[in-house]
Amino acid sequence: MKRGCFLPVIIAVLFVAQDTEAKSWYPGKVEQVPGTVAMHKGIGLDIQLEAGVSLVDVHSLGERFFLRHRVGFLCFYEPWFFSIGATIEGLGLPGLAGGVEAEMANLQFGGWLQGGISVGKEHNFMHIGIGWSIFGVEWQNQIFGTEHANAFLLKIKAPLGILWMGLRMK
Repeated sequence: MKRGCFLPVIIAVLFVAQDTEAKSWYPGKVEQVPGTVAMHKGIGLDIQLEAGVSLVDVHSLGERFFLRHRVGFLCFYEPWFFSIGATIEGLGLPGLAGGVEAEMANLQFGGWLQGGISVGKEHNFMHIGIGWSIFGVEWQNQIFGTEHANAFLLKIKAPLGILWMGLRMK
């Protein structure tokens, strides 16, 4: 089996291993906050897909678009959701890279803030993003290396972990 095939297998195992009685992901349990009607707290699996396009500061077509996939942990105490996870990126300034990303979101307001680092074969980058709902902007900047590079991106994200937990809580 190729190395790239392990991630879908791990995700499939986590989906099958969830505790359907507690309606939560291992190791956490989704609980209703005492004294509230709809507020919940818990821990879950975080899966997020992101795609974007840079309108300025790019030198090639491959750098103009970017894709990122994050898998990690999601901790929440509604309306606040905090997630951290490992990322893999393709295209964009870092090219093929791996890294870490953290995000904080308030689902009542709809806003989110995220940041992370990406380590690639030729470049190492940091990124900071801010947005509302599934839309946002991101700034990528090279943190090590001789040539300076940065990009401003318009992006869209699919927060599958938050969506899954929301569907399980109803």
